[in-house]
Amino acid sequence: MESGGETVTQVEQWSVEDRVFRIYNLFANIPPVGQTTMLELQRDEHIKYLNEGLKQLGPSFVALDSSRPWLCYWIIHSMALLGESLDYQLENNAIDFLNRCQDPNGGFGGGPGQMPHLATTYAAVNSIVTLGGQKALSSINRDKLYNFLLRMKDPSGAFRCDFKFVLAVPMKLIFSLISFIIVCTYVCYSDWSIISYLKLHNFEFLLSSACLFFPCSSLLFLCTTLEAVLDLNFWWCQGTCGVGLKGLGINVSTRVILVRFHI
Repeated sequence: MESGGETVTQVEQWSVEDRVFRIYNLFANIPPVGQTTMLELQRDEHIKYLNEGLKQLGPSFVALDSSRPWLCYWIIHSMALLGESLDYQLENNAIDFLNRCQDPNGGFGGGPGQMPHLATTYAAVNSIVTLGGQKALSSINRDKLYNFLLRMKDPSGAFRCDFKFVLAVPMKLIFSLISFIIVCTYVCYSDWSIISYLKLHNFEFLLSSACLFFPCSSLLFLCTTLEAVLDLNFWWCQGTCGVGLKGLGINVSTRVILVRFHI
């Protein structure tokens, strides 16, 4: 604690806020032409910085030793947003590193040899799917990942991030991991029928929800694969529209889905 009662974190945050405010103030007081130049994304510099970061990071990053899949995700995802691909060697190094973070019993740890954690598993799988390709996607042990997710479920209904603590992990994170399992399986085998091997239709902790159904259906629509589940969607929407769960907007949202996808 500082003498005035404020914490070190607060002092550092205020310092950053002050610097940001000065930048905003400078921006507000220059002509529109100058504003356009100032807002120009330095794309080449960002790409150079990201490439270097994927090779080696400075000593100041030592505090993130147990979050290394997140560093991979932030860098790889940023490169994807910039429309830039990694060179062959860097991509292979990233795949190999993430594979070494994968626990033999499923899930990914924060670094090689570290215990698996739900958050770093999310980051690692996101990184691998962003890279894409046969080598990347086939590096995920989908059976073990499936079992890892099941083991993270607590009898209370919550999900542990690791084997020590019980946390209310957002279901969106769980569904994202399940979606990636499906995507990896389809890309690797180009056959939807193989997904039944994963028994995802009987996934033990999945609950139907219109709030999650809509974004998932939208994703399938954008991927032009919605027809693969149209019959199932129709059955689910019909059943859900009649359950009368007041206050949750389910009747309205499912009817919107029916109209949106012309079911």
